[in-house]
Amino acid sequence: MKHKGIEQAQLPLENEAPPVCHTCSRWNLADYLGLLQASEDCLLRGWAALREAHPTTPDVGQQSALFAGWSRENLAALAPYAGTYGARQEGEPEALARALAVGRPQSGFGLMRDLQALWLMANESFVSTTVLIQGARALGDRDLEKSLREIENRNDRQRTWLMARLRQAAPQTLAVPS
Repeated sequence: MKHKGIEQAQLPLENEAPPVCHTCSRWNLADYLGLLQASEDCLLRGWAALREAHPTTPDVGQQSALFAGWSRENLAALAPYAGTYGARQEGEPEALARALAVGRPQSGFGLMRDLQALWLMANESFVSTTVLIQGARALGDRDLEKSLREIENRNDRQRTWLMARLRQAAPQTLAVPS
């Protein structure tokens, strides 16, 4: 299994950097690591903005704090792999976060729009995680795959809560005049 320019012919061992390809300009994995890091950072800020914008809404403060903690854990879990593979910041998650602007005025409609914005941001993270899991599998990096599966599980729980909360808020917000 030889490839022109690769110094080692086998996949990396556990906790070992991948083989170096001198004819390749870079690892594309770094792009998605950067996307995922930026997505998690945007989520972290989004959860804080939700908590601040809707302080009297039941469960929002507690859940936002929990989910922000998970985003911090996700960022910490990605740091060693960014050191190994690199992490390029393209700015897409930040542009999405600016466009969605969590922190609308405290109202039923404002809460629903903020929850929707966070759901979209969480999906950005979810897609990047899904792609990275496939990359980790292709590289045989079991540690990275395990870390990504944990991120995927936390992210799935965030998305599930957000969708449930949207479904709860929608009837009254949309059917009752404000």
